[in-house]
Amino acid sequence: MYARLAELERRVGNLGRFGKVAQADYPNARVKVQIGRNVTDWLPWMTCRAGGDVTWHAPEVGEQVFVVSVAGEYNCGFVIPAIFQDSASATEDSRSPDIHKTAYKDGAVIKYDRAQHIYTADLTEAGKALVITGAATTEQTNAHIKTNVGSTTSAEMTDGKIVADVSQSHAEITPEQIKANCGETSSVTITPAQISLAVGGTSILITDGGIVLTVDGASMQLTGASFQINKPLSMVDGASLTLDSGTVAAGGRISSGDDVTAKTVSLHGHIHSGVSTGGGTTGTPI
Repeated sequence: MYARLAELERRVGNLGRFGKVAQADYPNARVKVQIGRNVTDWLPWMTCRAGGDVTWHAPEVGEQVFVVSVAGEYNCGFVIPAIFQDSASATEDSRSPDIHKTAYKDGAVIKYDRAQHIYTADLTEAGKALVITGAATTEQTNAHIKTNVGSTTSAEMTDGKIVADVSQSHAEITPEQIKANCGETSSVTITPAQISLAVGGTSILITDGGIVLTVDGASMQLTGASFQINKPLSMVDGASLTLDSGTVAAGGRISSGDDVTAKTVSLHGHIHSGVSTGGGTTGTPI
């Protein structure tokens, strides 16, 4: 009778015992736990979900756990991880019901503060965050953030530079300039000193002092002090204006809302010499 009572006490005492993980078999999701001087057989550990959804966060050797033994037999039990201990206690900033935090061995920290509505993922300088959604990927490291969508679209941001590519189009942004290319023939470049646009053989250069337009070798330059053209300029629709080698030739109607002056002679207000009545002609303008 006393033997039966002793066995019953042993089994009741073994229904739940604290221990530490002694060995781990991760491929089979089993651990052995040391309880006092005894070491259990391989036991499974409890996880959050193990059905349609599966979670994995394996206990490590030395981690304090709790063993629940069916009928008081260690080898028929399972392991519940984990229990705070002196060598692995709760961090000071975690001691609040508003904080959900996981601090990893390599220094990375994932934390959500529901009171402040802030989600923080600190992966340390050596860390990398990778988000994959079908054919789209986003990679973040200490050096860059890079996103790819399919095989033709990408964007990368580093310290001082942003680069984007969409098929044959390319754009770069740096502190010194903004530059974009569309195919092989069209480009735009913006710097603090100038803006340059090019489409095939046509280009426009804008600076603080003027504008230069070039079309297949012909150029026109406009500044605050002058207007220069290196080739003859013709108007369309029957009217023409030609500036070439110091000569201005016009064909068709020319209109002006103001006066026109040629060598000090006003078109609007000039007078003529030799004026008389009748069918004669006047002299030259004065």
